Amino acid sequence: MLAFKLAFKNLVGAGLRTWLNVLALSFAFVVIIFYNGIIDGWNRQSRTDTQEWESGWGQYWTPGYDRYDPFTIRDSHQPLSKEVLAEVAKKNLVPVLLTQATAYLRGHMTGVILKGIDPSQTALKLPSGAIRESSGDTDYAIIGKRMAETCKLKQGDRMLIRWRDRNGTFDARELEIASVFKCDVPLADKGQVYLRLDVLQKMMGMENEATLLVTGKNYVGGEINDWDFKDQTYLLADMDKIIKTKK
Repeated sequence: MLAFKLAFKNLVGAGLRTWLNVLALSFAFVVIIFYNGIIDGWNRQSRTDTQEWESGWGQYWTPGYDRYDPFTIRDSHQPLSKEVLAEVAKKNLVPVLLTQATAYLRGHMTGVILKGIDPSQTALKLPSGAIRESSGDTDYAIIGKRMAETCKLKQGDRMLIRWRDRNGTFDARELEIASVFKCDVPLADKGQVYLRLDVLQKMMGMENEATLLVTGKNYVGGEINDWDFKDQTYLLADMDKIIKTKK
């Protein structure tokens, strides 16, 4: 009790200095709480966006495929079984075919990842419905805003791409940009070019094949033969954490 009395007398005796300390500490605590709230909200929003735009509610990968290792993309593909096709028809799984390519743009070239995706999919927020069907010799694609700014492209522009099919043969084709979408997830935007799944399968000579399967929100299935399942915890982890885990 004596300690409280002495503390009270010191606070009252300090006068203005006491109130200045109270105001300074109050302001500091408010700033700290506000800053922590922003950082926590930022982290939560980034996780939500990554899930909605890229990872879905989990993914099935071709065995041996590592999404952070471009050297495994070339050999990462396999046929879609009847079991998988049945879930695709129910909009529970979204097959995605990946391959590396080179885009030639106004005198310079840049490496890109071609992603074949079903235009009618609903598991991801990607505006895949904007990818129109091929018209004559014209194939259509969509890209993100960052990709468009980097390559100085806009809707209606054409880009020449060169890729290597499953037999190692180089081929080239012009793609018309059907739409440019805005996305806050760099892995789903920068360096990514989205085509219709059937078009990319034909280009690669990989009919009815895919690199990964993205699960929809309502998918309740278990393990699928010949596919490695990666849950949300793994997919949303930082790259540094994944590297440390592998080591």
